[in-house]
Amino acid sequence: MPKTKLNGAQPNIRLALIPLLAALGASAAIYLSKHYYDLRAGTAGFKSLCNISSTMNCDAVTASRFADFMPGLPLSSFVAGWFVAILILGLMARVSDWRREAILVTTLMSGFASLYSLALLAVMFFVLHKFCLFCLGIDVANFALFGICLSLAKDRNATSIFGGARWPKIQSNALIVLGSMLVMVVVLRPGGENQITPEMKAEIQTSVTHILA
Repeated sequence: MPKTKLNGAQPNIRLALIPLLAALGASAAIYLSKHYYDLRAGTAGFKSLCNISSTMNCDAVTASRFADFMPGLPLSSFVAGWFVAILILGLMARVSDWRREAILVTTLMSGFASLYSLALLAVMFFVLHKFCLFCLGIDVANFALFGICLSLAKDRNATSIFGGARWPKIQSNALIVLGSMLVMVVVLRPGGENQITPEMKAEIQTSVTHILA
């Protein structure tokens, strides 16, 4: 099986950047997930630490319908699991026997995430007219990861980025991705004491309408 040419200082630096960027992205997504639940439970007070102005306002973006994966479940919790999976795969890529498949999967993941980031940037710019600093950080992490992974993915001896990949190991990596996302969704979900109550719903909706205005 042809091996990807990842010798030398520069490729090693790029390999080290994958888990680092993934950790930063996961941290931002974990914060947004916690803020999502706090905001809807009425405990956040609409005072996110990245509320810099009326335009750069995490509360406005988090309170919008675009923050939902489905009602009551934040998109950011899946994003956190997504980044945790990339972090794990990035560490696996340090092992030569797993490198080809781990780089391939992270390239596909970061490419998809970059397209999704572009869509959400369009939503913030054209629909909400408000921006979230943590969301922008996640977008930067996605774009950077895609560039790094793409630069590492192409084997000079292969006809495509899929050349030389072993499908059983790709399937194992896919299970890591699914498992990481499910675990983070469960871990980040708050306990019953932080769930929204019917009494809070009208007050929260009024606040949401105000900050989105």
